[in-house]
This record gives sequence, C-alpha cells and structure tokens, in this order.
Amino acid sequence: MHILQQHADTTTRRVTLCLLARFLGYADWEAYLAELANRSDVDSATFIGTGVHSSELTVGQFIEVTWLPNRRCVFRYEGEDQFVVTQSENAKLQEGDTFSCTHFLQGQPMYLDHLIQVGSPTPVSYVAGSKGGLKTVKKL
Repeated sequence: MHILQQHADTTTRRVTLCLLARFLGYADWEAYLAELANRSDVDSATFIGTGVHSSELTVGQFIEVTWLPNRRCVFRYEGEDQFVVTQSENAKLQEGDTFSCTHFLQGQPMYLDHLIQVGSPTPVSYVAGSKGGLKTVKKL
C-alpha cells in the first residue's frame, strides 16, 4: 500500500507541474525545465512575508485574505493543509470550494492546489494575486 501511495503522490505532483507549465505556455514540465536550463537571466530567491502558515492553525479556524482589485475570501481550516471557502467576494472561488495550501503570505501570490470547485469534480491548481500578491492575510 505504501508503494502505491508513493507512486500516486509522484504522479499527482507531475500532473500539477505540467498544468502550471501549460499555464505559462510550455508543452509540459520537461519543456519548461529545458527552457530554464538555457536561460541566463534566472536567479533563485527566497520569499518572505507576513502571513499565515497552515501549521499555525487549528481545525475550524478561519483566515481572511484580500487581493486586488477588490477580492476577499474567508477560508475555514479543515486540517492537513486542507481548506474550504466559506465567504467569497468578487473572486472566482465560491463558497463550498475546497483546496490545499500550506501558506498565505502578504505580497506573494496565493497558490492553491487540488482546488475542487462546486459543481466540478476535477481538481485544478489555481493562483490568485499573481501580479501584486495578497494584500492582507489575517486569522479571524
């Protein structure tokens, strides 16, 4: 069973990476990596910011995030990096959507994995605030 789970986790990660690469205009993850290997202007960097890490939350706790132009969402922590949308204003996320995320940082985009939107059984990856990052992040 453990070997099967390891294989499933590896497959899921590659699928997610390929989806992100396609979003950026590449055929798949390998094509993206090949392009990066040939670029001379790419630097690695750490990112820091004020925010909330899922390990700081208890089950049932709420966090609120905002981003431009006028987006606001409230999420309830379900445990194990899983969240459910409880309020959504002017965002593509809807009440009842579920996703996984490890951190929410001001000034950084919000990356959601395994987003399952109401009415759609297919999980997707989603980024919010890709241009300016999250404006506010707070525990409620």
